[in-house]
Amino acid sequence: MKNHPGDICPGSFGSLGNITMINFLVRPAYRSVLGLLAALLFFSCAGAASEEALLAPGLQPVYRINLRVHLANSSRAPEEFERIFSEINKIWYTQAGICFEIHAVDHDTTLNDGLDMWFAPEIGGYNGYYDGEYIQMSDAPVLAPAEDPAKSSAARTAAHELGHALDLPHRQESDDNLMRSRTYGWQLNAQEIQHARETAADIAIEDTFSLNCGSLKRGDLR
Repeated sequence: MKNHPGDICPGSFGSLGNITMINFLVRPAYRSVLGLLAALLFFSCAGAASEEALLAPGLQPVYRINLRVHLANSSRAPEEFERIFSEINKIWYTQAGICFEIHAVDHDTTLNDGLDMWFAPEIGGYNGYYDGEYIQMSDAPVLAPAEDPAKSSAARTAAHELGHALDLPHRQESDDNLMRSRTYGWQLNAQEIQHARETAADIAIEDTFSLNCGSLKRGDLR
């Protein structure tokens, strides 16, 4: 595969941070431990149902790819990545039926059966790049507008670089396209989806049942 330095990506059409927010709003209304637990259980279940409805795969079978994200050098707080990871998978899962099984780690040991991505405050002036083996990401990519923009520049840029890891080239004619350089566009066309799925099939986990195509789960950082 070719190297693609200088790419940037935003990415997301929504986030799955509702459970945390709702729990925060509910707590003042409950004085007993029992009441609090009941409220948390109710809203956690409601949030899970909402997440499941939102994240319907664009195509079947779903191709699951291990993605290890290295955060030891990142300036972002670990909890910020929940929404970033959710948006990455919304971009890929809902359009192409590709799910990145994301595991955040605080070390540099790489995977034998998947992709590796690093976040850092500065990566030589780039927003992000794929060097043919690994993905390097800036903590805060700077992107140009798109008509239907992603929400997170970090998520969009990461999704863009994952496109290069799936052998997609740049596509510069539309600001709304995920493979356009340095915009908030997140959309893929039919040709790109087909080619990405062909590449994904070669590196995917054998099991096609998606397990972790939503938010970063608490305790994933290890």
